[in-house]
Amino acid sequence: MINKMHIILDACTKVHGSNFTKKSRKRQMIYARAAFINIVRTKYGKKVSLESIGDVIGGLDHATVLHAYSKTVEDRDGSYLLEKEFTDILYKFNQSIKNILALKDSDEIKLYANDLVGTIERLEDEADYLRNTIDKMNNEKIESLKIKERSFVDDIFELPADLKQEFEKYKWLPFKKMLESREHYKMNVEHKPIY
Repeated sequence: MINKMHIILDACTKVHGSNFTKKSRKRQMIYARAAFINIVRTKYGKKVSLESIGDVIGGLDHATVLHAYSKTVEDRDGSYLLEKEFTDILYKFNQSIKNILALKDSDEIKLYANDLVGTIERLEDEADYLRNTIDKMNNEKIESLKIKERSFVDDIFELPADLKQEFEKYKWLPFKKMLESREHYKMNVEHKPIY
């Protein structure tokens, strides 16, 4: 257990940025020590004695460790829980040790492995769904290209040469409008070649 407490202490010290095991009455140091004590006591309960926690954290006696722990627990005093600075430190410490495998016992590792397997299966299902969706979209795109809707430009390319020439002369009129106007005015247009 002492080895695991040292691993937790190293991770917390890296996050905190300073060695909070030194004797100091600065608020940041007190909160960091209390957060460390809270994490160890919450994680290992009474498997770890207060004296051993005190030894790891810089030679504190059991009464000091118990006092710090009681300030971090709602059942007892819990006054540190009202301080944002403390809760921020506690959150950062918990995040820093969250995925350290050396701290997990066999049951936690089994749960972690099952969670990973579940996550992998879920990701594989999502990948299959996305693959099917992409295939479906590609097939729809191919079908839409096969059954391409004709536009007036397609109609222009199929015109006889004299009508094509008329269309080129009056480019600004859409083809269908040109036909409609011809029909309306019953025009008979004679073409002269454009050079």
